[in-house]
Parts: sequence; structure tokens; C-alpha cells
Amino acid sequence: IIFDFDSTLIKGESLELILEPLLADDTSKILEIEKITNMGMSGDIDFKTSLERRLAIAKPTLQAIKAFSDKYCPSLLTKGMVELVSNLQEKGYEIWIFSGGLTDSIKPFAEALGISTKNIYAVEVDWNADGSFNKLNNSNGACDSKLEAFDKAKELLRGEVIAIGDGYTDYQLFESGLADKFIAYTEHVTRENVVAKAESIAMDVGVLKYI
Repeated sequence: IIFDFDSTLIKGESLELILEPLLADDTSKILEIEKITNMGMSGDIDFKTSLERRLAIAKPTLQAIKAFSDKYCPSLLTKGMVELVSNLQEKGYEIWIFSGGLTDSIKPFAEALGISTKNIYAVEVDWNADGSFNKLNNSNGACDSKLEAFDKAKELLRGEVIAIGDGYTDYQLFESGLADKFIAYTEHVTRENVVAKAESIAMDVGVLKYI
């Protein structure tokens, strides 16, 4: 099972929360980042463009990511998600996280959920020695799209693949034939163009128990 991270495994958008303290005195930049995030998640612009635009507005730091995880992990996890992941693993499902978020921000939450950090395909960053942003590292394909990340991971994925998430990029895994099923997760945000295409919709964790 492939889970999206932002607004699925957790209740919000991690990059926005990481950058929020850095942009505390500049509301216009926060709003612009939110706008770009929504454009990307709705499929109006491609993911790489969305990512590059957001990072151009405010470059994250390792210190900011640590502050984010210290503040929000595990409290930001979607209610019931720890139990759900445990139950799915007991049923024999291997759990993966495919995300447009930063790998370094996802790792503490994956550990809290009992998901191997090796099963994270998300945006890798090369950091400078002082923890400042250097550049994106696209070795796993996640900077381009979830489709590219899947292509890098496909030899590791066995059997039926189920994608769960709130965004258009999650639906694309199914649309392209890479995932066998897609479940739109709408507890935290509902994207109309995603819901319109989804055969299955989960409004909360309770529905996912019946996978």
C-alpha cells in the first residue's frame, strides 16, 4: 500500500508548516506557497514546477525541519493512523510512503508509524554543512513526480498495489496503471477533480480498515 504523506498520514501540509516560522513576518509569501501547493495538488501545474517555486520563495533548513518534527511528531499524525498501519502490516501489507514532501521531515513520522524509512520515496535534499539548503537531489525520482519515483521503486513492489492520498499525483499512479487501485482520502482536504475521478473515497481512517 502506497500512502501519501501530507493531508493523508498527517493532518496538514508539512512544507508549509516547516516554512511558516521562517516566513512569520511575511504573510504574502505564506499565502503564495499555499496557492502554489494547491495548484500542484490539483494538477494545474506539474509537481517539479510547484516544488521549485515554493523553494525559491523560502529555502528550508535542517534546523527548521528538526523544529517541525519536535513540535508536530507524533501529534500531527491523522487520528487512528498508527493503529491502521499496524493492522495493515499484520494483514501482510507492506507500507510505503510516496510524497512530494521532504524525506528528512517524513522520517520521524514514519518511525512513529512503524514504517521502514527505506520505504520512503520523497524529495531528497543536499544540505550544506551549516544545515542550509544546497540543492535538490533527484536520485530517487521524487523531485520529478510520484510516477518517476514509482519507476525507481517498482522492482521492490510486489503484488497488488493500492495508492491512498488526497492529491492528483496520487490518482496518477492509478491512471497510469502503476497502481491497481486508488482511494481518495478526504478527511483533511477534498480536491474536486480528484474525487470526481476516484472509484473509492475514504473520509476517515475507519473506512480504510476494510481494505
